[in-house]
Amino acid sequence: MADWQDTVMGKVGERTRKKGSRGPAPYPGAFSHDLTPLHFHCGVQFIRLVDSAARDRGVNRSTWVRRTLAVGIADALVLPVRDVLYHSPAPGPFGGHQFHRGQRDTGEGIEAWCPHPGCDGSHL
Repeated sequence: MADWQDTVMGKVGERTRKKGSRGPAPYPGAFSHDLTPLHFHCGVQFIRLVDSAARDRGVNRSTWVRRTLAVGIADALVLPVRDVLYHSPAPGPFGGHQFHRGQRDTGEGIEAWCPHPGCDGSHL
């Protein structure tokens, strides 16, 4: 190998960090390395419907999916919904990315997420 290739290959193993960087943990705080994406297959129109529902709630797509699933999980497993939400990041605003992933979802306002018609969500 040429000298420049040795130099490049030598740098590959070195971990460099920009000044002010948070370090190697992609999610600071409560979650550290514990967050991972959840993928599922659906049609583009379904995603548009999810985005529309998220816009109506004022939250981003990930928050809408997590909170809606948390209500269903809590119901199916007979768990308090706030205990389920403890394992997910705090809600993020519609149209934005979540940068403060170190905070947990406390379930604030989850009563409004109950799907029962006319329900005040007090059972959540």
